[in-house]
Amino acid sequence: MQFADYVRDFNTLANYISEKADAIASKFGEERLALITSSKKMLDDAGELIQAMDLAVRELPSADRPNGQRTLEESRSKLTQLKKRTNAAAANLPDEAKMRQDLFGRMEAPADVELGVIDHRDQLMGNTRKLDQGTDILKDVLQTGLETEDVGASTMGELGRHRETILRARDRSSHVQANLNKSQGLLRGMLRRMMTNKIITVLIIIGLLALIGFVVYMLVKPSGGSPTPTPSPTPSAAAILNSLGIDTTQFFKPLSAYIAKRA
Repeated sequence: MQFADYVRDFNTLANYISEKADAIASKFGEERLALITSSKKMLDDAGELIQAMDLAVRELPSADRPNGQRTLEESRSKLTQLKKRTNAAAANLPDEAKMRQDLFGRMEAPADVELGVIDHRDQLMGNTRKLDQGTDILKDVLQTGLETEDVGASTMGELGRHRETILRARDRSSHVQANLNKSQGLLRGMLRRMMTNKIITVLIIIGLLALIGFVVYMLVKPSGGSPTPTPSPTPSAAAILNSLGIDTTQFFKPLSAYIAKRA
């Protein structure tokens, strides 16, 4: 229910209480006691509506809260006046009732005693409602604490799983780094072997060229005082090496095997 609904119900109930307070003054006997009891119950209901209004006014928007607070105070004042009117009506016995009390020794329950019981019962019921509200608040706080504990435990579990995942990822990265380092070492070794093979090949080619140049120089060098020989066809490098007693087959075979092995 909204605040306006509580206000409407309270005003309706206040009108009933006012009518019963007016009727109490003119009644006596069981009918009078019934009206007093009914008024007491309505006053209790009105008190509960006041408490509900007090809770509802706190949920109103800031702009409407002052008007709601003012209406709540007016309703409380109205309830206080209704209690006073009911007490006054119950205390003022009609003449016929006074005569009956005088004749029968006040066999009927005195109004002030009845009203004292009503007030005492109102206080007890008010205290009971306050205790119930405090118990409900404590239950809500306990429930909130339990929910918070569950959320914390769930969060700790999630953090533990994330930690395990991070540790596994770190181990994988360590293995990958080790494999990369090993691969880099292999690549550097291969590059060194390639450079060594290139250098050896270049040195062999330079040696062969130097040897061929020396052989050619020895063949074309003129001898002193002798007539110029008749030009002859230039022999091949293999023929020149064979004429010097060098077996070209045995010379190039180990060289080719060495180059193939280094490659």
